[in-house]
Amino acid sequence: MKRALFALLCLMAGPAFAAENAPAEPSAYRRVMQAQYAAQSAPLPARPDEAQRIYDSYLRSIGQPAKNNSADSGANAGPTAH
Repeated sequence: MKRALFALLCLMAGPAFAAENAPAEPSAYRRVMQAQYAAQSAPLPARPDEAQRIYDSYLRSIGQPAKNNSADSGANAGPTAH
């Protein structure tokens, strides 16, 4: 009889004990980061028109087209005079 009572108490206490000791559900941030780390696909290459648009925007904002300076033109002979 004592064994049956003990078994019954263990069965009743099991779910309550498991619920108290269950790990907390991860936050939305943690779920997003886990999904990003789990992603397996490689990024797709840019379409030619998109790559050209990015390049043109770069040239307009901070860059200038490279100049075709040959080695014997003297263009890179030294610092510019002020």
